[in-house]
Amino acid sequence: MRIKYSLVALPATLCFTLTGAISAAPQASASASASTPSVKTASTASWSVSNCRLERTDGQSPTLHSTVTIKNLDPNNTHSFYVQVVWGTGSDRYGDSGSWYVGTVEPLATATDEPSDNNPSASVSSVPDGPVSCRIASVTDENGEPVQGE
Repeated sequence: MRIKYSLVALPATLCFTLTGAISAAPQASASASASTPSVKTASTASWSVSNCRLERTDGQSPTLHSTVTIKNLDPNNTHSFYVQVVWGTGSDRYGDSGSWYVGTVEPLATATDEPSDNNPSASVSSVPDGPVSCRIASVTDENGEPVQGE
């Protein structure tokens, strides 16, 4: 007795094909071929930004500073994290850190760094030294993928 089978998964689920035959004869063997795509899970983290300020030191050009803390919430994998800090408000943007490397963070550990922008917009010329508004515009991982926040 020989049973043939074929399984094809739909594209919306896992994409693989399994084919083969089962035979009751002792000399026959079952044969199966499967290809399962690797499943990539998104990095998860929590983050904060603080100490956002504008400084002019010794008459030099103004520099925007901040302190970013990010915690890797993945219990199994180390991830590298990059943030984009934006200083100022939506209507009056003072500066942008670009993609700032915060660090490579072990599972469930925390990293802190100080993104800055030493080439802010001309609009900071009328802003006094001291605290300014800022926010984290984006967080990405070592693959350039957006990080899910919790």
